[in-house]
Amino acid sequence: MGTGNASKAEPRLFGISTALWIFGIFTTIVLASLWGRAVSGDTDTLAAATREMVNADTVSSRIEDWLSAGLDSATRLSRPEAALAVEWVRDDPVFAAALDEVVVQLVTASLAEPGTVTQVDVVSALEPLVIRIVDELNDRDISVDRRDVLRILDRVGVLTLTTEVASGAAAAVSSATVLLTKALALGALGLLVSGGAAVALADDRFGMVRHLLFRLVLSGTTFLVMLRIGAWVLDPRRGRSALAAGGSTILASNSGVVALFTVVMALAGAGMSFR
Repeated sequence: MGTGNASKAEPRLFGISTALWIFGIFTTIVLASLWGRAVSGDTDTLAAATREMVNADTVSSRIEDWLSAGLDSATRLSRPEAALAVEWVRDDPVFAAALDEVVVQLVTASLAEPGTVTQVDVVSALEPLVIRIVDELNDRDISVDRRDVLRILDRVGVLTLTTEVASGAAAAVSSATVLLTKALALGALGLLVSGGAAVALADDRFGMVRHLLFRLVLSGTTFLVMLRIGAWVLDPRRGRSALAAGGSTILASNSGVVALFTVVMALAGAGMSFR
């Protein structure tokens, strides 16, 4: 008799274990897609992360080369002298401000909706820097005409960029949002099916529901901890690369949606415990 009951219990225990294992997989899918979907819709975070990932040294080098060539052609300075003039203001706050402005405008353009026409006003971004270079030259008794130097900006003007429908960061973000939405729906369905199977096979169905809620709370808490650890590991203040800095910005954002999910599951579990 006892042997018969044990033999009947074994398949059920195996079924519960399998259902709980599948439940855990779908829990991860739900948490990851829930958080990822929140990130994909947060344009401010995406813009900040993109700015972090832009190689500022490369952009700075391009600006220096362009200004040196412009000074060489607009003044009597030789190319080495022009490069030296740019180097004099390399650490000036005006240079950093101009660099940031160019990067911000380019990032904004890259994240524009597909088909959107955006403008990058390079003149307004670099004009204060050009004026600062002229002032630095005059302070060093190197006479140059400000109007002549400002003419180098006329060659650039305002860049008009059109974001193609099938390309660009915005299109990639849109595709990611759609994919994550599908993953979230699939994960939620998987939770219902696997969780329902575990409850149906359990002797104490009420206790199994509480157990599933506890698993969701534990998984949500673990996910939040991993996000914080990841953001800390990639923190640029710890000497990480620009790419890692962008990753840190993303990992540190939108954890609130996971926290809300965790709190709701905890409240549901607590409510069932007092019944």
